[in-house]
Amino acid sequence: MTEQFEREERYVVVKIKDMTPAQRVALQCHLEEHGTPTRECVVVEPDWPIYEIVWHLVERLATGQRLPFMTDDDPDRLQAQRDALLAFAQEGFGACFNGCDWDGASIQETGFELGLLDEVAFDPDEHSGPAAECCDPGDTIYVFSELMRSEP
Repeated sequence: MTEQFEREERYVVVKIKDMTPAQRVALQCHLEEHGTPTRECVVVEPDWPIYEIVWHLVERLATGQRLPFMTDDDPDRLQAQRDALLAFAQEGFGACFNGCDWDGASIQETGFELGLLDEVAFDPDEHSGPAAECCDPGDTIYVFSELMRSEP
């Protein structure tokens, strides 16, 4: 059984963009003067679409669960997953930063091009979930590729 996970405040984060140059210098001097260590971190703001996904991944790691796209036994597979996910994130964030919104079809097509998703024909005997409500047999749907499955 996994332990209970609770979100907690563990860091103080200040966005550099929200500070004046003088505030930034003063903060840096204060931290150095008091020997306060800094850390390299990834920060995801709550208005980003991946915010809750990141929390879910943190919870899985904190409670000892495997991440759905990581395996411990195949370094080549893990590296391929990381490379594909990095390319996916770079393209998605790039589109957001350039003022373009990805629609669901674009996300699926990019995932397919990067090997994260497979295109398959919908089979009601094999597939369940939302696809079962809106797809006819033979319609193209996307499923996680072998690369993304938690079990190789």
